[in-house]
Amino acid sequence: MNNSIADIPVYRAIFESSLEAILIVDQDGFILKANPACYKMFGYSTGELIGKDLKEVIPQKIRAIPEEKKISRTRNQELLQPGKQMNLFGTKRNGAQFPIEMQLSLAVIEDKRVKIIFVKDISKREKQVRPYCETVANLPHLRSMTIERNIVRRELENKYRILGEPTNDLEKEVAERTKACQAILQKLIDANLALEDQMLETKEAEKKSLASQAMFTAISKNFPKGVIIVINANFDIVYIDGGELYRLGFKKSQFDGLNIDDINVFSKKRIARIKEDVKRTLEGEHLSFETRFMNKNYAVNSSPLLNGNNLIKWTLFVYNDITKQKQAEADIRMALVQAQELNKLKSRFISMASHEFRTPLSAILSSAILIEKQNGPGLEIKREKYIRQIKSNVRKLVVILNDFMSLGKLEEGKVPVKLQHFNLVAFSKDLLEEIGPTKKRGQTLSLKSNKEFIEVYLDPKLLQHILINLLSNAIKYSEVDQDILITLKSGKQGICIEVRDKGIGIPIQEQANLFERFFRAENSLNMQGTGLGLHIVKHYTELLGGTVGFESEEDKGSVFRIEFPLR
Repeated sequence: MNNSIADIPVYRAIFESSLEAILIVDQDGFILKANPACYKMFGYSTGELIGKDLKEVIPQKIRAIPEEKKISRTRNQELLQPGKQMNLFGTKRNGAQFPIEMQLSLAVIEDKRVKIIFVKDISKREKQVRPYCETVANLPHLRSMTIERNIVRRELENKYRILGEPTNDLEKEVAERTKACQAILQKLIDANLALEDQMLETKEAEKKSLASQAMFTAISKNFPKGVIIVINANFDIVYIDGGELYRLGFKKSQFDGLNIDDINVFSKKRIARIKEDVKRTLEGEHLSFETRFMNKNYAVNSSPLLNGNNLIKWTLFVYNDITKQKQAEADIRMALVQAQELNKLKSRFISMASHEFRTPLSAILSSAILIEKQNGPGLEIKREKYIRQIKSNVRKLVVILNDFMSLGKLEEGKVPVKLQHFNLVAFSKDLLEEIGPTKKRGQTLSLKSNKEFIEVYLDPKLLQHILINLLSNAIKYSEVDQDILITLKSGKQGICIEVRDKGIGIPIQEQANLFERFFRAENSLNMQGTGLGLHIVKHYTELLGGTVGFESEEDKGSVFRIEFPLR
């Protein structure tokens, strides 16, 4: 309790440097805390007053009553009323008594009521006023002397009038004495007025000081989104408060009075940074920077604090929470990047569409013209050939369009996942039958499974898109008369789908970028393609909770492997 009283946020400097003695007393009259001015005033060494009865230093005697008369209990209670100013006597350690002026305030610290007593040594003021007080005390005597002298003067005047002798000298002396008394009386009145003015100014200054202290405490304690910290040249935290301190789950008591090196929630790197900032601020710099602590962003501003001699004694650090502002900035930047990426995607799509759509559309147009010319009897086989070409090229266009649509949904994060149970073996057979017409002359599409029935819990539309992309690539990058194999494996760990071909393969130096958007290996640039298929395959697989990998060797083929954990 002792330390918490003297270490109230910014009052510590005031408490320690105050020229006026300050005593903190509990309800039983025992001293809890005294500032340095108090020890000096009463002649005690630091710490000797703690625990003493207040009566040992202020025996509750009034100047107007002889010292040997004790004040009654009722009078003592009256003297200790809050806000009442009293002129009493204090007792030094050596037993000497001296006049004091005392004022009492009440406070609640840690749910306990205490008395805060302000004591002022008025010995000098007493010495200055005493001559005038003595003169006032002698005024009745002077008055009686004046009256007596006037009586004597009148008697002498009468006598001298009778004798006929002059009385000018006597009248002159009486007039000078009267003038001197008037001058003394005027000085006494002026001194009393000056003393009253000084007391009023002192009381007003005390009220302003208390109001300022209360205001600063309220501001710092309720500092809404930050923390205020005052650090001295020894790197001790002399004051800390603010709403953010409590939101982070800390208490003032965890930091008050601690040295920066002893704060265990700070890393060594952060402690070194704080000490460097304190040194720079003590040298007169005003710092402004941003820092991150406990996943939150703070704007930090520091200022040097001056003592009464205009010397830098402390540093003030104000931490303001700017996490929401930083998140808003990041969101804006992300939106800008996405807008830029979308513009690039649109430009790439226009450029690629003009190239990729030209070939299948030309083939469709040519086949349609040939069908028109082969309209006679006996030309059915040729017409079927051209129709197959039309269907194949339409499917190619559909794949390209699906890739671009899928990419747009991925970029916007709008790809829905609808899981359901189905037989993977039957699903794969239907898929091979659907994609069969697109294979090259002599190519074969085969299915191999370690079980007749493999139940999975996946999104069939997304899985269809994944496998169509892998099988289309295998067909496109394999020569005629080559075998393409899809293998299904069901085990204790999960499901594995492999698509194996004997095509052109992927150069080893380009394999790291294979799943990047729009990437195409150098040995495939002369073939039709968007460079989006494998990028979409990877993202769709991850949406379904799986992983994709591959093995490839140039001119020997590739194996793409999709794995899903058991659900």
